[in-house]
Amino acid sequence: MPDYRRVYVEGGLYFFTVNLLQRRGNDLLVRHIDSLRAAVRKVKKAHPFTIHAFVVLPEHLHCILELPTGDDDFPLRWRLIKSEFSKSLPITERRSAVRVRRGERGIWQRRFISFPSSGLGMPTLKLCLTFNHYEHKDKPVLFVDTPSGAWQ
Repeated sequence: MPDYRRVYVEGGLYFFTVNLLQRRGNDLLVRHIDSLRAAVRKVKKAHPFTIHAFVVLPEHLHCILELPTGDDDFPLRWRLIKSEFSKSLPITERRSAVRVRRGERGIWQRRFISFPSSGLGMPTLKLCLTFNHYEHKDKPVLFVDTPSGAWQ
C-alpha cells in the first residue's frame, strides 16, 4: 500500500491539484460544472472551509482552500467532494476490475497534489493565484468564493 506523505496543518492554507482519471480528451468537469459546484457547496456546508481560488479545467482543477482553526482534515473534504460529484453522474465510464470490486467509480485519480502554505503566508497565495491565472488563462472556468458566499 502506498505511503503518501502529507503535511497536516490545523487551520492551514493549502494549494491542491485534483485530476480526472482519464485526462486525454475529457471535458467532464466543465460539462458538469453545476454538479461540481453543488458537491463543493454540500461538503463546505457540512465541513467548513474557505475558498480563496478555484480553477476548473476540462480534466483537472486547482484550488486554494483554507481550513478552520483546529481542523486539518482536508482528505475528508476531497473524498466527499469526489464522492458527491461522482454520485451525481450516471455510470458510463470504463472501470477496472479492481475499481468494480471496491465499488469505486472510474472518474477521479485516487491521489491529489497538496501543498500547505501556512509557513509561507500571503506571498505563496499570490504565487499560486498568479500560476493559475497565467498557466490556464485561455482555458479555465473560474469560480471563487466571495464574502457574500456567492460563486461566480
